Amino acid sequence: MQDEIDERVPATVVARRICEIGGWAVDNLKLQKLLYFAHMFYTDRNREGLVREPFEAWKYGPVVPEVYRLVNRHKGDVIPFDSELARIGSSELAVEDDRYLGRVWVHFGKYTGMELVEHTHDRSSAWRRVYRRGQSVLIPQKEIIDEFNRRVNDT
Repeated sequence: MQDEIDERVPATVVARRICEIGGWAVDNLKLQKLLYFAHMFYTDRNREGLVREPFEAWKYGPVVPEVYRLVNRHKGDVIPFDSELARIGSSELAVEDDRYLGRVWVHFGKYTGMELVEHTHDRSSAWRRVYRRGQSVLIPQKEIIDEFNRRVNDT
């Protein structure tokens, strides 16, 4: 039996590309939410989503801990173009995925991090269904898919 190929992309690669598209004018909070929305809406193409690493439900919404740790030292400031994140290659990102991230930016990039938090805290969100105060709880991919379906059906 042949092993399945995991076509998902490391979250750090996607995060770097989001920062590039945003002109390196993105802080950690906004980055995490853009990463989540990119992953969630990608389930329309691939039920596994865009990024390999799981999201956790934290106080301010979905977070990929690995990305958070990489850029957290910048706190609420924008992540600079010479940061650790900028040194991560983006060769694992397919051309169509790059175009897709551009569309995510056009749709969601105009919002602040806190405005995006409001969207991730929506009553029908996967975050709301699993969040437990003071705990880092994994957000199951099935909950993310369900959130995508609810959002698409509500429009």
